[in-house]
Amino acid sequence: MRHLTKQSVRVEGGLNLQSSPALRSVLRNVIQQKPEKLVVDLDGVDSMDSSGVATLLEYYQQSRTFRGGVVLCNLRESVRALLEMTRVNEILPIFPGRPLTPVGAGP
Repeated sequence: MRHLTKQSVRVEGGLNLQSSPALRSVLRNVIQQKPEKLVVDLDGVDSMDSSGVATLLEYYQQSRTFRGGVVLCNLRESVRALLEMTRVNEILPIFPGRPLTPVGAGP
């Protein structure tokens, strides 16, 4: 995992019980900057379990304290299916690719 910008994080590999702590650490650093929106690029994620889902939802909950948010993009079908089955897609917006315009940007 690498932190690309203050408003973008790209995740690679499996997002599971073993790897979630590393993502939590990255997200703790991001949340200190209080970005308006964080784009989480999941193109490199080939699998996810409930720990990965929990990590994303924890960031979302924490970001709400400063009116921030999170969007997910570039999901593989297996990851998208998990998020739809758990109804996380009703909480976290999902983009098929990377958003072309900064998320939350006005006209």
